[in-house]
Amino acid sequence: GLEYLFGATDRQKNFTAFWAHDRRAEAEAFAGFIDFAMGIIESDPTAHIYHYANYEVAALSRMATRHGIREKQVGDLIASGRMIDLLKVVTGSLVIGKPSYSIKKLEDYYDFGRGAEVTNAKSSMDEYERYSQLKVIGDPEADAVLAEIGVYNKEDCISTEGLYNWL
Repeated sequence: GLEYLFGATDRQKNFTAFWAHDRRAEAEAFAGFIDFAMGIIESDPTAHIYHYANYEVAALSRMATRHGIREKQVGDLIASGRMIDLLKVVTGSLVIGKPSYSIKKLEDYYDFGRGAEVTNAKSSMDEYERYSQLKVIGDPEADAVLAEIGVYNKEDCISTEGLYNWL
């Protein structure tokens, strides 16, 4: 139930990660991400946040409610149409010869290759659990596990931009 990573990339593929390892840090990471996003939108009124599927909107809404912060900003992001769900665009406009509309299935079309050891959201959660256990016992491998989760999240962000450009 912990939102341990809010990640974003810009058009130059610079990755910004907001990590949380407990509820207090979750609130700080959430606030940091919202402030980051609102700062970009304030500097560029044409900016949007592109994501794939509804998880991001649901998570941001849940975090605003859980922590009682940034509720107006999240509401404004959603109501203003600044958050663009590319899954809706894909399913509303394309028929693909794949078993699902997972972004990973679409990556063949826009020639995106992944290199992260973490390969999907479930393995990211499993690896975060492993990181947490390693951190408790002071295992130096913990930092490498966390870094791989970050690589996976960065690749997801870059893939989303790749899909946007392909569309």
